[in-house]
Amino acid sequence: MLSALDRNGRSCSLIHNTKEEIRQLKQNENYYCPVCKEKVLVRAGKKVIPHFSHFAKTNCLANANGGEGAYHESGKLQLYHWLCRLGFHVKLEPYIEQISQRPDLLFEFHGKIMALEYQCATIPLEEMEKRTSAFKSIGIYPFWILGGNHFNRMSTNTIRLNTFQQSFIHSFPHDLRMFFFCADSGHFLVCKNMIPKGKKSFFTSIHSSKLPNLTFPQLFGPIPLNRRTFYTHWANYVKKVRTTPVRHPTKAELAWRNELYRKGMHPSLLPSICYLPTPHQILSSDPPWFWQSRILLRSLLDAPLHSRISLRLPLKQFSFPLIESDQDPWTAYMDRLVDLGLIEMTNSLQYRKIRHIKLPATVDEALSQDRQTFHQLSQAKGRFSFEKNS
Repeated sequence: MLSALDRNGRSCSLIHNTKEEIRQLKQNENYYCPVCKEKVLVRAGKKVIPHFSHFAKTNCLANANGGEGAYHESGKLQLYHWLCRLGFHVKLEPYIEQISQRPDLLFEFHGKIMALEYQCATIPLEEMEKRTSAFKSIGIYPFWILGGNHFNRMSTNTIRLNTFQQSFIHSFPHDLRMFFFCADSGHFLVCKNMIPKGKKSFFTSIHSSKLPNLTFPQLFGPIPLNRRTFYTHWANYVKKVRTTPVRHPTKAELAWRNELYRKGMHPSLLPSICYLPTPHQILSSDPPWFWQSRILLRSLLDAPLHSRISLRLPLKQFSFPLIESDQDPWTAYMDRLVDLGLIEMTNSLQYRKIRHIKLPATVDEALSQDRQTFHQLSQAKGRFSFEKNS
């Protein structure tokens, strides 16, 4: 840890002291852990950031995971100096006794207290959720940044996230996004406009900057999604889904396929409206083509023209610690159908079918329909975001 208490109970760190000053402090001063109040050691050397550490035998909860590594300490310190240079009054590892939490950094931004947590190690999800809830309970905004060691880029606009990493996705009025910082290279990565493709892969606009070239507000500002780029990417993705056999289908996948077969349909020949992207897809327990085809089969396909349609689907919804939104993937999906001119909204969650839905007869016809549908969506006036169309 980079901060501890001196004999007078004042919080202090060694990051601004010279080597000689640190040598004198080691001889003449005692330091204590702000959590357990046990005496701690001063660690400093040529290749070590000056810090404090517990003795080998300790029962301190703050040391339960074995302490922090050099990568984490270095990154935390770089983030601290960056915020200080930007004019923020930053507290380093302050202990908040009210909730028994010690965030990496604490500072105020636009009247809001923010706890910056730089997470490099993989910890139990329960621990992350507990810390997040504790901060929120006293009005502190938890701002989580993952270490660069968690960044897994699959292609120009695609990243892969496991279940643990997905818990660090933040929601904003305009999009989903994540933050990564590499302590070794000094690069800060912001993944904006995140749209789930499957359970682990996400389309995203990746913005990389050296830390000194970045301002804090730039992390949160809206950046419009390049629709043409996105829908071209999505059309290629859907083509792969349609034409690639599933080698090891899950029970849910098999049940879904059997439901389609009973209706005389095949997954590769579903209309394009069964493969539409929605920003809130992450909240659904099923892939988009599962629940979108259910809406098609149960509510849309056989409904007479101009008949009323209600969105009433008993679908399981996941929750994420940092995603706070009253939106859902199903309402956003219906908004896309409005954009395509297939339905129109009459009132809340009530729609009217205004155009027949064409089923493709061949894979080539399905792919052609995909190109037409996604081109139409790329030209739509509505915003592809967390907000409803205005």
